[in-house]
Amino acid sequence: MFSCLCVFVFLFPFANGRIHNLNIIDDNRQQILLSTFGFLRGGTMNFNVTDFTYDKAGVGKGSMFGFSIAKAKTSGIAEYLQSHSSRSCGFYQSEEANEIPHAYFQIDHKSEKPKITIIRYSVDFDLLDIEYETQTNLDPSNTNQTLKSNVTTPSVKKFEKNETLINEIPMQRIGGAQHRFRFQFQVIVRRKSEEGLYNLYFHNCFNTTDSHLNQRPLNINLTAILIERNLDNYLSAGEMPLPVLYFTWAVIYFLSGFYWIFVLKTS
Repeated sequence: MFSCLCVFVFLFPFANGRIHNLNIIDDNRQQILLSTFGFLRGGTMNFNVTDFTYDKAGVGKGSMFGFSIAKAKTSGIAEYLQSHSSRSCGFYQSEEANEIPHAYFQIDHKSEKPKITIIRYSVDFDLLDIEYETQTNLDPSNTNQTLKSNVTTPSVKKFEKNETLINEIPMQRIGGAQHRFRFQFQVIVRRKSEEGLYNLYFHNCFNTTDSHLNQRPLNINLTAILIERNLDNYLSAGEMPLPVLYFTWAVIYFLSGFYWIFVLKTS
């Protein structure tokens, strides 16, 4: 009975995307690794931030926040961050980093109409397709319901169709607060050159309105859902051969057990 159940689960998986429920509270790290995932052509990264806030709204006007995605050779620190010192902003670009495929999502929280500016680097990412959803005004008290609907009915979402590559993503202020936002975007891997291991980082740069000695990252709060998939497969590219490998070795082990029992009985 148990064997039949295992075969059924293996043949009819119930998950079609890896889902991260991110809930970061009072964190002031400069770089936060949110996810590492290997994408093949047709893979998507859906990032839905339902609540982003930072402390001391007045002082925070000189700070920089944002995200970055980059192709990496390993699951460690992204290559374009390795040359940065412990007190340098992840958005400060070096000449060597220009050749590394990555994209910045810089949050402009000072404008009357807040937005995210997208900057792509290297030939591999020149045509990286990024889409976004225009969100309606939602009641912040219904955050849990919003998160649930985003997970259970992803096919209902309608993304802006990009005739050309977009370079800006609109953000919405929550409840009229100057330092509380929500936004959403989706990265689509459409080309062979864009395939690879992606690292998604959050960046919290120093508050430039303070004196040099008092510069520090502000505490931030981030609530988001991150859904990653390769077509209809929730596994990262490097993990996709594992189910077949495990199943093959299970069959070999099962047959070896029968052979060992046969040897014991005939000896």
